[in-house]
Formats: sequence, structure tokens, C-alpha cells
Amino acid sequence: MEEARKLVSDGAESTLVRKVSGHIGIPMAQVPTVTAKFMAWEHVNVHRGIETYVAEHSPGSEWFGIAGKRAFRYLVDMLSGAVHDGSFGLGPVDYATVVTGPDTAVEAVQLGLVLSRSPDGEPVVIALQGPGEDCDSQCSLQVLAGSRETATATREAVEGHIARHNLFEGKVMAFGLSEHQRNQLLTFLPRPSLRPEDVVLPEGVLDAIERHVVRTAEQAHG
Repeated sequence: MEEARKLVSDGAESTLVRKVSGHIGIPMAQVPTVTAKFMAWEHVNVHRGIETYVAEHSPGSEWFGIAGKRAFRYLVDMLSGAVHDGSFGLGPVDYATVVTGPDTAVEAVQLGLVLSRSPDGEPVVIALQGPGEDCDSQCSLQVLAGSRETATATREAVEGHIARHNLFEGKVMAFGLSEHQRNQLLTFLPRPSLRPEDVVLPEGVLDAIERHVVRTAEQAHG
């Protein structure tokens, strides 16, 4: 799902506004924002996709955060507040520990922005707001740019990185139900270790499965 909004207020500029609008090259009030929403359990993959995109298009760029009273505020509203009265400024990046497997976890950006470039080399700002009780049970990828077209092209490129660098590939997962989070309760299960000799099937069946599934997949990636 994609949404587009403009930061329409004018007013005193904060350090946050200067950093963002200075990179993009136009006043913040003219900067469109394109947003894509993801399920909460995709948080770590969205983070990973942004990281790999930035490493390709703007190596060395570092995340920065937002300071201010952020409770129950979406990132785009924080930026609007920064434009309107300077109530939000530069701050540290928020991180969250996100589980990636039965025994593994990583630190993912919970709220942060990073200066980068579009696939065509135009300046963009990519932002990540993870799921939380304050605002939204979903994860938001947001791109700010000089035009909606540039922001959309960047968002699509980042989504490509998210798909290619999915940390859940090969993992065994189970989803639970919650009154508030619906099917977003994710649990990782140990992957069973099974050797071919442990599989009891009629003669020739396992060979047929390998021929039609494994080899077909290999040919598709060849």
C-alpha cells in the first residue's frame, strides 16, 4: 500500500528540517512523502532492505533520529511539527531488538532516517518507523524526495531489496492470534534435521520429488 502526503506548514526551521531539506534541495513544505506499510513481523526485513539499498546507493550514510515528544505521533507528523514550530529536532536513533530465528536476534531501527540517493542519483531521505503501541501495529517505510516520482521509484527499489534480502528465508515460522495484533504474533520453530535415508517412501518417489522440485528450482535460478 502506498500513500503520499506533503508537509504543508511553514515556520521556524529546526536542525532536523535543515538536515532533510538541505539534502533534498527544496523547502520542506514542498517535499512529498511516499509511504509503504508492512506487517509488524516484517520489521527486520524492512530494516535489512533499507540497509542494503543504502550500502549500494550511498555508502557511508548514517542513520539519524528525531528528538521531541513523539508519543502517538507518526513520523510525517513529527516532520510537520519540526517545520511548523521547531518542536522536533535531531536526536538519537531508536533501535529495537527483533527476533530472526529460534536462537537469533538483531538490532533494527525503530525510528530513524538516512540520507541517500534514488536509483537515478537524485537526493532522497529514507525513513523507517517500526511497529509500536503508540501509533501503529504496522511498520512504515517512508521516502522523501524532490518529486513523488523520485520517491516512488526509490520506494520500489527498496522493496526489491527487502524481497531479495529476506532474513526469514528457510526459517520455520508459526503465527499466533491476538485481540490487538491479529496474526502478527510470530514465533520461530527449530528447523527439523532430516536425512534422505530417514524418509520412508515407496521406491522411486523421493527421486521423483527431487527431480521435479529441487532440480526445477535450480534450473529456475540458473
